[in-house]
Amino acid sequence: MNCHTLVSATFESGSRLTKTGWAAFDGAGLRSFVCPRNVKIVEERCFSDCASLTSFTFEAGSQLERVEEHAFAGSSLSTICIPASVWELGGRCFLECRSLASVTFETGSHLTSVEAYAFCDCSVLQTVTLPASVTMLGEHCFTSCSALISITCETGAHLASIEAYTFYYCSALQKVTLPASVRTFEEHCFAFCPSLLSVTCEAGSPPAEIGEGVFAGSPQARFVFPHDGERGGGLSPLFLKWEEAPASCVLGNLLG
Repeated sequence: MNCHTLVSATFESGSRLTKTGWAAFDGAGLRSFVCPRNVKIVEERCFSDCASLTSFTFEAGSQLERVEEHAFAGSSLSTICIPASVWELGGRCFLECRSLASVTFETGSHLTSVEAYAFCDCSVLQTVTLPASVTMLGEHCFTSCSALISITCETGAHLASIEAYTFYYCSALQKVTLPASVRTFEEHCFAFCPSLLSVTCEAGSPPAEIGEGVFAGSPQARFVFPHDGERGGGLSPLFLKWEEAPASCVLGNLLG
């Protein structure tokens, strides 16, 4: 912790290390890091505030399962590829990583949970494709990602809800494509996204609930639901008709 002059840390081949310690390299001067394949947990604050850390990779066959809270918060990572074995990204794990331009996921990802504020204020991140296995995006997950243009999900996605303030103040966000599995849009989830034009839901059962202020401060935004022959189509906060809403959908005041 606070090893400002530590610029390199390496591990012997065949390392048996299974987890990194709490705040182990917090504030260190590391420039790059290769995580041994047997590490299952990157613990809380392990690499937080590593201002020189631009590269973090994983050995082939990584068994990593969890990235805990604040693990890389405030670091200078430019890219990260999450191993397929990871099932949870903890709250604020990449908070204020303002050089992070690319987040990708290995094929066959088991990721199910992206916790609150995980990518909050990653101000140069432009696009994200979520693995099909993700079921939950925590509150404020992408808040203030000011360069974020689009969000998509892999085919066959299981995402169940968009929680409150998930994309709050994503000023460049233009379009979002979501799977039919999404049943709930919680309050202010797309608020203050002035460039947002559409949130498209794939064919399937319509969402059950759309919360208050979903499009507050996003005057161009509209939901696009697939036509089912009788109901569906566009749902605009500026020209809202109940007959345009999907059957059984509970609507809040979209403009908040």
